[in-house]
Amino acid sequence: MNSNKTYFQQISLQMENLLKNYKNQYPRNLGALVRNGFPLMMLVVAAIVLPITTAFYTATSGDFMLFIAMIFIIPVLFVFSIVLMGVNKKEKVIDKDLTNKISAVKNSVEPYKDYSDIAKYLDGYNNQLAETEKQKKQFKAKYRTIFLVFLLLVTLYSVERFWWIKHFDSCTNHSFSGTTEILGLEKDVPFLTLSPLKTDICSGYKVTTDQAEIFFQDDWLVLREMDISGAKEGDVFRLIICDKAGNPTPICVKFVFKVSENKAVNSNHICSKLVGGDTDDKSYITNDFKILELARYLIANKDDLRFLVEKIR
Repeated sequence: MNSNKTYFQQISLQMENLLKNYKNQYPRNLGALVRNGFPLMMLVVAAIVLPITTAFYTATSGDFMLFIAMIFIIPVLFVFSIVLMGVNKKEKVIDKDLTNKISAVKNSVEPYKDYSDIAKYLDGYNNQLAETEKQKKQFKAKYRTIFLVFLLLVTLYSVERFWWIKHFDSCTNHSFSGTTEILGLEKDVPFLTLSPLKTDICSGYKVTTDQAEIFFQDDWLVLREMDISGAKEGDVFRLIICDKAGNPTPICVKFVFKVSENKAVNSNHICSKLVGGDTDDKSYITNDFKILELARYLIANKDDLRFLVEKIR
């Protein structure tokens, strides 16, 4: 009897160690799965989300600064993700024979289960084993749900951005803040249609566009096209919105463009404050109320407004 007791104590010690190893084996918890899946999510973001976001921002704003930044950021994210995957491999080590080892040790005490205390121990052991296996399956199911939701969001975002870019026309009225709806602007109808204050710019240069069609886009305006006769490659012009006397609008709206880039010209940022100073981290803070106020002023006085083109270089 003592020998059987000693044998069972040795076997039960092995069983407890094997159960402990099984509990600690990957995935120990949901966090381990999320942590190991994070580099893959980062790769998806770097390969899909960031390029689409960059293309969308560049297409809709005409600003290439984000595009230039992403040339450096995306490769860094790729390398960082791959490095993380290599680091996480240490946590994902799985002993494929562990369940077989547990079964073998359990089978070795089966002949002793006629003893009530051993039978009770085996029942408790099996319950812990089953509960651990159930938890691991639940962790994997939850992680799959998280990852599928992530992929779904990326897919929906990508489809929506592609649709937006495909149907985007910079020479239309649109606003992310709803200002176009407040002003009652139609998408394809110019926000302003202005005649030139004068057609002569300077010696040899003349405005040949009869009317300037201008569209509203949140914190800037877009000029459809401006043709100038006598202009040479590299010439730079400035168009301002002014009254019949040539005085600029209260918040001066101006368009600076080269003769080779005279289609879909963005104005300066209106009613916006540049923050970031001389640092690379520059951005604009817009005042939506002032933008709306200026837009209403331009609409109310459109019959008395003109455009004036000057050669600045």
